Amino acid sequence: MMSLLGALGLLLVTIAWASLSLIPAFRELLRPTDVEPLVMVGRDNADIGRFARHFREWISATMTEADGKLLSVPASGDLEPLRSLPPSSRDQVVVLEGPAELEGGENFAQELWVKAEFAGGRGATYRAILGERSVSLGPRSLVLRWLHSVGVLTVGDGSHLYGRTSSEREIHLGRSIGFDRLGAPVIVVGSGAPASMPPMPEGLTRLELGDPRDSRLTTHDFLRRARRLGDHVHIDADTEVPAGFLIEGNLVVSGDLRLGQGTRVTGSVKTHGTLELAQGVVIEGSLVARGDLSVGSGAWVRGPIISEAALHLAGGMTVGSPATPTTVSGRTVTLSAGAVVCGHVVTEEGGQTDQ
Repeated sequence: MMSLLGALGLLLVTIAWASLSLIPAFRELLRPTDVEPLVMVGRDNADIGRFARHFREWISATMTEADGKLLSVPASGDLEPLRSLPPSSRDQVVVLEGPAELEGGENFAQELWVKAEFAGGRGATYRAILGERSVSLGPRSLVLRWLHSVGVLTVGDGSHLYGRTSSEREIHLGRSIGFDRLGAPVIVVGSGAPASMPPMPEGLTRLELGDPRDSRLTTHDFLRRARRLGDHVHIDADTEVPAGFLIEGNLVVSGDLRLGQGTRVTGSVKTHGTLELAQGVVIEGSLVARGDLSVGSGAWVRGPIISEAALHLAGGMTVGSPATPTTVSGRTVTLSAGAVVCGHVVTEEGGQTDQ
């Protein structure tokens, strides 16, 4: 009998010891804490002028015309923009002192520094560009490493931007643009401007969790599975929230989630599956999804938006604002005409604008 009690006691001690490592998991299950908006865009990431400063310092410290690695082209005396460059410019770091409107087809094997307005022609290839004013790239341009414009940056249809592309004012992207990373106070596909947060409309259905005998449960089945934990609503199933609902606080869904037209969330949204926002949805916090994430036209998100898979932003929607920039991130990112992002767009496998 004593040996049996000893064995049982040893078993209980072993189970208790092994369970110690599971305490954080049980605590997270009972009182989830993974619903807070993610802090994105650190100080270094938000400094879109960093590349420009480093490049200017590098030119000043290492480059001279005497060593044959630098070509400085003075501004035209008749104030006409420069139309073409000497053949030697292909293999030198080129500094344009005046405005330029190139014919197209140029191939810059080294960096290009433009101190006035610059307009590139069709089909040009650039290693890297620093523009001290506005920069405009012609259709089917190729940038291999990085591009920074102090002024407005405009990119023609069918171009591809490898590495980091940034502007201290605005980036305007054409159709069928490929990119890796974008950064600017305002990033627009085609034409458009950032929208302000829409005012709270009247007539929204407030999501209230209370008496399970509530008659609304027969109409809106997702309410049966919703429960409030602290400052957020948790739903442990695939969920479709009907149009016109108001959800106060944060929302966490274990499966897939679709928010119906005009729904508004005063906090953040996180899903362990896919996430779809219909037209006109307003999110006052962040969006996080492990699966594909799509945002409908006319939606407004304070940001950030993060997807571990494919991310698509429809036209007419706005993320962030020039005063409060944020980050859009996905394995792949697709931006439709009219989409506006204030801050950064970051991809793992590349992004594109619609045709």
